[in-house]
Amino acid sequence: MKLKNLTILALLFSLVGQVPASAENPQHVRRLLETKECRGCNLRGVNLGQADLRDVDLRDAYLAGANLERADLSGAKLVGADMSSSNLTSAKLVGADLKHTMLNNADLTGADMRETEMSFAVLVQANLRKADLRGAFLIRANLRQANLAEVDLTKTILTRATMPDGKIYKEED
Repeated sequence: MKLKNLTILALLFSLVGQVPASAENPQHVRRLLETKECRGCNLRGVNLGQADLRDVDLRDAYLAGANLERADLSGAKLVGADMSSSNLTSAKLVGADLKHTMLNNADLTGADMRETEMSFAVLVQANLRKADLRGAFLIRANLRQANLAEVDLTKTILTRATMPDGKIYKEED
């Protein structure tokens, strides 16, 4: 009898571990998934890998340490969000609004960030290796010590952006 109960209990724990979204504040996760809006929410450490988050409103949300690997955040409003140390590997952020967003130490390896608005964004020590930034706006963005290896910057606006070496990039007239 005890063995049967332990087996059932182990099975339940393995299923709980596979829940696609979890965070310190489950009410905020539920609100986000049900309404696609969670302005100012605390989603620290949320696991939303591969989630469909197109056009969500997460302005001023706290997403530090979040797992958003392969999530679709196309058209998302992330103005003023704190996404420091988040995993955005291979995430889709096409046309997202990341103005004033904190992305310090974020992993954006292979992220699709075409036409993303990142003016005044802080990407200090962010890993942007192989990210697609074609047509992105990085006006006054801080990319100090960021990894820009193999990044496509075609048609990217880099006006007054702080580059990895600390120099200010000024677009030619």
